[in-house]
Amino acid sequence: GYVFAAGTTWAYSYALIHRNNVRIDALYNVLPLWLRALLDVVALALLLLFMGVLTTQAYTVFETSWIQNSRSVTTLALPLWLPQLLWFAGLALFVFTLSFLLLYAVVLLLRGDLAQLQRIAGTLSVQEEVEESTQGIRELEGRSPTPPSARPDQER
Repeated sequence: GYVFAAGTTWAYSYALIHRNNVRIDALYNVLPLWLRALLDVVALALLLLFMGVLTTQAYTVFETSWIQNSRSVTTLALPLWLPQLLWFAGLALFVFTLSFLLLYAVVLLLRGDLAQLQRIAGTLSVQEEVEESTQGIRELEGRSPTPPSARPDQER
């Protein structure tokens, strides 16, 4: 449980940069580019607000465990501050990454570079998702651009 909690927080920044975070985009794709860009900036700001509160609370949990020298109720009696520190650090990294992404998105919005803002903060288009999926399949097949059945080096 400790590894899962800490590990997922360290993956948040990766998911954010690669635009793999979950979004509800039923209407998003039919909106004009300027409105999508504005919504992307608002979404980043709201996410930063929420994650800021969560990270502050995570620090409070870590600090309390540190001061009270709390230990797990398992046979290892692990000091709880240790996994909580890793959990807090992952959240802090995410807030740091999110802050820079929001700042960059606001600059792009003010400059009017909505296409670049879409590329860094918008949801993946259907075409981008298809390309990402096919690239993953190619990597699983050994980076071959041709399907396995068409390769001459394999028996059928």
